[in-house]
Amino acid sequence: MPGESALCMAVAPDIDGFWISPMRGADVSGRISTYMPNNPSAEKRMRQEQKRRLHNRSIKSLVKTRITKARQAINDADANAEAAVRAAVSELDRAAKKGVIHRNNAARRKSRLMKQLNSINS
Repeated sequence: MPGESALCMAVAPDIDGFWISPMRGADVSGRISTYMPNNPSAEKRMRQEQKRRLHNRSIKSLVKTRITKARQAINDADANAEAAVRAAVSELDRAAKKGVIHRNNAARRKSRLMKQLNSINS
């Protein structure tokens, strides 16, 4: 139909072989949504939320990776532990600045990392 958006027209088969529109079934991020937008602004809001959800998920994943590497370096008493913690703290600050995680959440995680780092240094 000429009035429909491209997102509504794109369909893909789900696990059972049924064809589901992204607006009615799993969206780009793999999240199942039963909500059907009633107007163009609601459709746009859904598209924005999907993009934002994917972007935030990638940032959170990067933060978790950096924290895991820092903790691993601390547990191994690695010489590069301080650099790994510095990278994790930087990533936490960036995530908090972008609003992906709350600034108090970032502060708590940085504090715990620094506490672990200082325990092996003393």
